[in-house]
Amino acid sequence: MAFTLMLCSAFFAIFAYFFFSGFSDFLPTTTSLMAIYVYLIALALFLAGLFLITNSLTTKINLMGVSKQQRIFGFLLEEKIAAKDIVDIISEKNGSSTYGKTTKVWFCLKLLTREGKNIEIGDNLEGQSYAEKIRQEMLSALGLSWQAATLETQNTNQKRPIPAWLGFGLRLMGKLLSYTFFIAFIYDMYLLSPEATEFISKLFL
Repeated sequence: MAFTLMLCSAFFAIFAYFFFSGFSDFLPTTTSLMAIYVYLIALALFLAGLFLITNSLTTKINLMGVSKQQRIFGFLLEEKIAAKDIVDIISEKNGSSTYGKTTKVWFCLKLLTREGKNIEIGDNLEGQSYAEKIRQEMLSALGLSWQAATLETQNTNQKRPIPAWLGFGLRLMGKLLSYTFFIAFIYDMYLLSPEATEFISKLFL
């Protein structure tokens, strides 16, 4: 999946370069602005692919509990969960990929604690049967004496609402983008024909 994202980013970048170069003399400002946005999308896809490549997850399970080590862009994050705090280990679908007529479904394993936290301890597991096999092996590694803890928080599956400031920021960004394109278009039209610019301005302003 990582290489697919990076290939998509390369496709977007190459497409933008050749496509928008044909309009650079007609609407230079508008074309440059649109190309920048496409390049930003390509960069985001490339970084997402790079994140998947550099992201590594190591999970160790014994009678004492679970030890998780996750390395992201060279930074090591460690987390330990005692066996007495583990409620269950569940498998969840977290992605799919299609190659021709073949579709692969990927699963991850999440550890549920008594406080209601969901901690990912396994990822990129191909197929539900394989994910369930790894899940059973993890539960077995906790030992026969392990007993599931009681979940103290019942509302763990409720999604938190989007903060008001984030929603306002997204709406403001959308308006700014639309105004930016309109201003760039007006400027390009002014360079081509001042009379046409005055006519368009009267229609929209």
